Amino acid sequence: MTSCYSHVGNSTLRAAVARLDKTPAEEAPAVCLRAMRRREGLTQKQLAERSGIPQAHISLMERGKATIGITRAKRLGKALNTRYKVFL
Repeated sequence: MTSCYSHVGNSTLRAAVARLDKTPAEEAPAVCLRAMRRREGLTQKQLAERSGIPQAHISLMERGKATIGITRAKRLGKALNTRYKVFL
């Protein structure tokens, strides 16, 4: 996985992303997605509108209950102004 740490701006979000070192690998994309969404100042609903991914699914992905996958990762990367690989 490509680290999302360097893509997050403020110190509060960096602290959240720093948890990635202590996060099981299968949960890391969820932590990164939440941090990147917050970095952009978006709600889940706003991200859903930008990405075309249902808000309920974004919620599941942020909680690690649904996988992101390459197609969704590309949509999220575009919507969040970052490389999609950070979500894989």
